[in-house]
Amino acid sequence: MKEPTPQDLTTLAHTLAHDNHALRTRMQSFAASDPIFIPRYDLPLPVTRELAHQRLHRLASQNFLSVFDFETDPLKIFAAHEMAGIMDQSMATKMTAAVDATWAVVFAQTFVNNKNEGVHAILVRIRESDSHRTVSKGVTIQDMGVKMGCNGVDNGKLFFDHVRVPAENLLNRYSNVDRRTGQFSSSISSRRGRFLKVADQLLSGRLAISSLCLGGTKVCLTIAFRYAHSRLCVGPEGKSDTPIMVYQLQQRALLPLFAQTVCLNFGLNYCKRRWSALSLRAHQQYQQEQESGYKAKNKDDHDEEAEEVVRLCCVIKPLITWNAERIATTCRERCGGQGYLSVNRFGDMIGYAHAGMTAEGDNSVLMQKVAKEQLALLQRQHKSKGETLEQWFMKLRRMTLDIESLEGLLALLRLREAGVFYELGSTLESKLAKGKPLFQVWMGEESDTIQSAAKAFGERVCFEQTLDIIHTLDHDPRTILETLLRLWGLTLVETYLSWFLTRQLMTLQTGLLVPLRAREAVASIGEHSLTLCGILGVDERLLFAPIAGDLGGWEEYNRSDNHGELLEKSLLDKAGFKPHNAFGRSKL
Repeated sequence: MKEPTPQDLTTLAHTLAHDNHALRTRMQSFAASDPIFIPRYDLPLPVTRELAHQRLHRLASQNFLSVFDFETDPLKIFAAHEMAGIMDQSMATKMTAAVDATWAVVFAQTFVNNKNEGVHAILVRIRESDSHRTVSKGVTIQDMGVKMGCNGVDNGKLFFDHVRVPAENLLNRYSNVDRRTGQFSSSISSRRGRFLKVADQLLSGRLAISSLCLGGTKVCLTIAFRYAHSRLCVGPEGKSDTPIMVYQLQQRALLPLFAQTVCLNFGLNYCKRRWSALSLRAHQQYQQEQESGYKAKNKDDHDEEAEEVVRLCCVIKPLITWNAERIATTCRERCGGQGYLSVNRFGDMIGYAHAGMTAEGDNSVLMQKVAKEQLALLQRQHKSKGETLEQWFMKLRRMTLDIESLEGLLALLRLREAGVFYELGSTLESKLAKGKPLFQVWMGEESDTIQSAAKAFGERVCFEQTLDIIHTLDHDPRTILETLLRLWGLTLVETYLSWFLTRQLMTLQTGLLVPLRAREAVASIGEHSLTLCGILGVDERLLFAPIAGDLGGWEEYNRSDNHGELLEKSLLDKAGFKPHNAFGRSKL
């Protein structure tokens, strides 16, 4: 692969960002010009919270985002979250329950005329509008205190004791209580269906969390790449004249994760696009109902498109947030002791990633939902074709497979997805036929297969979406993205190599080639890695980590007694980031 040109980088960055390009640029430029966004570390908890609040207020005052964007341009919401994730993820996830919130949307069992009508969302005031911000009658709020990360978010516990709210506070898109008669009505017939519809409202939150964690992931990679190109260590002549990015150890640790991030980004773009289209259609239908006075019966119970969007949102959040944690941890380690300093930002990113892994649904629990629903869908689809999952899997395994082409790698991922779902389905059928309870089998015996099946589904979707994007590109941008996708595909096949070999789906000779081809792909990207990280779209003024150069180099930073805080901007301006020039020489 040859050195990418500025035009190549611009094309790929624009493609990866997908939407709201002007907004992304404006948000980053605004934050870079306002000193309040310069990170601070040795702060009391109340000050940390207030800082996140003030940062969010600055962005909101510029109309970068609004809740009304959900009705007009949902993609704008997610783009704003990704940009906010680059700056301060506490700001991006600001829930403000313990200190700031006035209202809460409460999910609660709803009894009407002594009948349980299921879980609904109800708007509840938790603080009054007086100058003292008095807690509302019957409401108790308790601060949850310091967490392992994301401390700009003031999480709290809410308790309600005989709190009364007007009937119109029921969020009544699907269900309603008539104020005159007190009668309950719903366009969704079952209580479970109502619960699922309420739970589906968390889908946008999962995409928002994925977006903000993706922003943090891009920061970590950019910081680690810049440090690895300026940090010199021992070279072939015994002198400290070689950047550590030259080492295969560094490349093998970072570059597969870089490739994975790019491909997951394209997968997330697809999920956001699908959810936004569905959401906009639902809003348009609601407006038509309001204008006509006729409320159509809900058809989403058996709407396969809606069900697919739910699975996509549930699978992408685990993939993105697990990747965020792995990258933050790996980058911290590969940056040595410098990476352990808070000022170089990896510590915060680890905390944010862990918050994302369990927010809006524990990742592994979401993967159970994905596996369950995808298995049921596959069984229905193939039954309608007159075949079993076993026959589908056997048909795929008879195909000629290879690791040399992107289509061959995709075929391997499809084969693994089919195989794992076939194994899951057949194992469930066999064990249930022997009288074992479903709970015991699902929760106590087949957890590994369940997780593997959901992950195989998500990884295949992201690989397919990246390949689709490649087909829209020309010349060098296409070649670059092909190389990144090949590296990710080879990395996945290498990760699952034992699965392919133990099921005799791959010859031993081919299996031995997989890590070799992966190393070759890494080497082809290695010398261009600093340039390539430009496609991530992070404004270098917002990196803020001394080891990334940012407004000054890490050597300059370490010369002063700074107590682990950033230097004054006037001092940082004097030293810029200077990558070492070892790349392009014989060291590679």
